[in-house]
Amino acid sequence: MKIAYLADFYPPLNRGGAGIVVQRLVRHFASEGHEILVLTTVQNIREAGEDEMDGVRVFRIYSRYPERFRNFLGVFNP
Repeated sequence: MKIAYLADFYPPLNRGGAGIVVQRLVRHFASEGHEILVLTTVQNIREAGEDEMDGVRVFRIYSRYPERFRNFLGVFNP
């Protein structure tokens, strides 16, 4: 099965609660043989790009905005 995770933050750039939960889910489903893709945002353009962590493709997209607009822009980000 192909599974995509969308997360505002993802380790190792962020070690917060939601990012850790997504990382644990990713590791679990990858170990079960599923094809996993993670799409996350970064606020430093130098951290943007594609890499691989634990055999999983991680795409980091540059997206800088005031934190108070996170919920709105998470849905309507241009």
